[in-house]
Amino acid sequence: MKERKTLYDIIVIGGGPAGFTAALYGGRADFSVLLIEEMVSGGQIASTAQVDNYPGFPDGIGGIELGQLLEKQARRFGAEVALTKAEEVKVSGNEKIVRTKDATYRGRSFFWTNEETCGRTCGGLK
Repeated sequence: MKERKTLYDIIVIGGGPAGFTAALYGGRADFSVLLIEEMVSGGQIASTAQVDNYPGFPDGIGGIELGQLLEKQARRFGAEVALTKAEEVKVSGNEKIVRTKDATYRGRSFFWTNEETCGRTCGGLK
């Protein structure tokens, strides 16, 4: 497992619309941001063939395409994206540590976008 030297200002766990919105705004505010998503960019919405109720797309948009656009916009503001599963989350002093299969990431703050995911990976840490 690779130990990352970077200490991110914000680690976002969950790459759906809420997670990418958090990553985008964090990046716009000049925070270093890492977003971790287990599936594909867009999260669960990417499995939807046609999204007809998302603001800004009056004719609808495919879920995969929406996920790709969310990622593109967040990256535009400096967010990094890791498509991997957050397997463990813990707090060590002022650092928040997220362990995945391939790497360990450190951050100053967490942002979970799914309480169910938090319950599985962080033992209910809120």
